[in-house]
Amino acid sequence: MPNHSQLVFAKKDQRGRHRHNFAHIISVAALALILSGCGGHQETFGISDEKKRWEAQGWTYFETFGRPAEDTVLVFDGNADTANRVTAFARTDGILTNRVYAQSNSIYLVVAMQRPNGDTFSLVFTKPKP
Repeated sequence: MPNHSQLVFAKKDQRGRHRHNFAHIISVAALALILSGCGGHQETFGISDEKKRWEAQGWTYFETFGRPAEDTVLVFDGNADTANRVTAFARTDGILTNRVYAQSNSIYLVVAMQRPNGDTFSLVFTKPKP
């Protein structure tokens, strides 16, 4: 059982202070939004519409992580261009999976989508690091 100093979200620096990993914090926030469903009535989005929207902003579609569907609502979109990595999440038939993208040569944008049945998937986009 890990103690507090071994948790992934806060690592101690050389002076013993906790340093939070921004990519992990964003990943947890995205996961919380996905799992909660965000509540209320939401506009549905199609995959092709989302691809067009982000490609118009300079992103290149990279892949879909999880089982895609058209009857979805946008749950989260975000990137952390200063983080070492970002994480995409998917939930299929109640099973949660994730994929980590290292941002060494490129930065990644994760667009999380949720279906009415609770399944989620992520559209992943990329662009070169500036």
